[in-house]
Amino acid sequence: MKALILSDLHSNIKALEAILHEETDCDVIYCAGDFVDVGPCPNEIIEFSIKNKIKAVLGNHDQKIIDYYFNEMNSNSIIPEERLWYQHNASIIDKSNLDYLNQLPNTLTFELDGILYGMIHMYINYDVILGPFAYQKFINDNFEGNSKIERLIFGHTHRQGVCYVDGKKMWLNPGSIAYRTYLEPDDKSRMAEYMTISNGDIEFKKCNYDYESAAKDIINCVGQVSIKDIQRSYERIITEDNFDQKMLSVKTN
Repeated sequence: MKALILSDLHSNIKALEAILHEETDCDVIYCAGDFVDVGPCPNEIIEFSIKNKIKAVLGNHDQKIIDYYFNEMNSNSIIPEERLWYQHNASIIDKSNLDYLNQLPNTLTFELDGILYGMIHMYINYDVILGPFAYQKFINDNFEGNSKIERLIFGHTHRQGVCYVDGKKMWLNPGSIAYRTYLEPDDKSRMAEYMTISNGDIEFKKCNYDYESAAKDIINCVGQVSIKDIQRSYERIITEDNFDQKMLSVKTN
């Protein structure tokens, strides 16, 4: 069996379509959350996910859009640049697609080729994977003590990675299909990141997509989303021509 593992889609439909074009032989698709926010196409992402029967968990940005939609978030506590993205996605998302996000579980357990996996969007620490005791405690706290879980899949950091914890136990992060930001200055790639698992073998992959078309979609959000935040989040594919005149253009290399 071949599984496609995604995370942090962030309303980037162009990248998602490119990955599915590359990985046509997948039997099942999983996503570690963050379908929406910080991107122009929340409806398209969710509808694509429903159509392709993607099995998923809820991400923190998914929850933020839900909260913002139902006015359950204190907008004054959010920095203006982030608030504008929330406003954009929450204002255009269909109620049926919001309902899809709202029913996603926080955790997921599944078996592939005799190996038991756990999936959750965020780990307790952004940068450090702790030792075997903390690993098992995390499973006990979040997966009802399912001690047979051998591999934990996370998202959130937008960084591909694997960490062997103890014996067969490991932590896995497929990376983000959407973007690398100013928070990751050492990562110069603008490719969509993902992971496949075939017969228990893990492979980290990257895929080019139509950056120009994606960038134009993002630029068209101007007016609802700030110029600064667009360029900050998508600096790998958009360059700033003239900030004073609010002009952005697509990077060609």
